Amino acid sequence: MKNTLVFLSDYEAAEEFEAVFNLLRPHGIEGILAKPKDVIVASVNGGQRFFFKGHTLAPTLVIGYAFEDDLLPGMRLLTQFREAGVKVLNDGETLYCGQHKDVSSMRLNASPDIRHMPYVMCSAESVHYIIDVIGFPCVAKPINGACGLGLYKFDDEVSFRAWMSTPVAAVGVNSGSHRDYYIQPYIEKKDGVDYRIACIGHQAVYAYERRSSNGGWVTNLSSNGLGKVVSLDIFGNEALMMAESASRAIGSLFCGVDLAFDMHRQPFIIEANTCPAIKISRYIPGACDGLERAFATYLLDNHLNQIIESDN
Repeated sequence: MKNTLVFLSDYEAAEEFEAVFNLLRPHGIEGILAKPKDVIVASVNGGQRFFFKGHTLAPTLVIGYAFEDDLLPGMRLLTQFREAGVKVLNDGETLYCGQHKDVSSMRLNASPDIRHMPYVMCSAESVHYIIDVIGFPCVAKPINGACGLGLYKFDDEVSFRAWMSTPVAAVGVNSGSHRDYYIQPYIEKKDGVDYRIACIGHQAVYAYERRSSNGGWVTNLSSNGLGKVVSLDIFGNEALMMAESASRAIGSLFCGVDLAFDMHRQPFIIEANTCPAIKISRYIPGACDGLERAFATYLLDNHLNQIIESDN
């Protein structure tokens, strides 16, 4: 029987997962990308069986990469795989934390080693608290948002109250209510740049900078950001240790930590992503393949080889 690695995700980023599969295939490991809703589970006679595209699915390792509409089905399926004795990385709790920014922010703020921003959930009842405690400028972020969508920045109380008095569009799995947002202080980033630091096994291994292509403050590479791979040496120990602490705080063994420096060159964590990009050249033309190689090596050395040896 072949040893099989399954990524539970959607099919839009297939080339990112295929980059990892290509590195694992010479080691006798086959990769499968499966959308959670496409996996069928049967629990009969005290055992569990899984099926995908008409064939039995018996994975060696399952990695959760489900988000938005796939999140809840993915969480259920990851639990079912684990109950069936299959090893799981990025389990349901990790995915839930990473994709509910209020939960991940609470964990980040609870760590004494992390500088992160306070937040207040948005509602009519909390407006006075937001104005008095968070202040201006501030940013409204969708709790379940991604790709830099649905972000709002307010420089004063007038603009914030005007936003509160108008409907907001649904983002991701959000219902389109102000209650789907949380408010944080806005910190101006030095040189208008922030960074994604990829941590694997809670160690920083790869980084790239992001800046807006139009002079704005949103830098996500999926929207209007421009990226460039950078050396980890530019950050210094404090920033790297903070990024690694953030990956531990949200319990993610493969994590994308967004970090910036304020105008006094002090680092702070913007957020942490439990389903980060893997093949960076998809977003930054010409980017090296160091991240997918580091991820494949980590999976082999710390998870797949151990499972294969125990089976033998």
